[in-house]
Amino acid sequence: MKKILVTGSSGLIGSEVCLYFAAEGWQIHGVDNNQRAVFFGPKGDTRWNQHRLENSIKGFVHHELDIRDRQSVLDLLKEIKPQQLSTLPRSPATIWRPPFLLPISIPTPSER
Repeated sequence: MKKILVTGSSGLIGSEVCLYFAAEGWQIHGVDNNQRAVFFGPKGDTRWNQHRLENSIKGFVHHELDIRDRQSVLDLLKEIKPQQLSTLPRSPATIWRPPFLLPISIPTPSER
């Protein structure tokens, strides 16, 4: 089964990406640390959406991870070896600044 890693999986767009790929038969790995709740309080909390995905997608795997933690992200990529990566964090906490650059190379099927 093909695997996709979706960052921002509890957000509006990320959750829809999860649902779409699940319907296509992919195994879904979602990354979200609910930073919206930190910045915006209870009204910004996205745990409800995480729970919706856990209840509606068979085999959905949630990873509580801050994507600014480069080593943790690299370790997760090494562990699950996704065929697809979707990066959709849109919280003020995830403004991408150097040196947060990920050298990601996911081999194509012919390279495996």
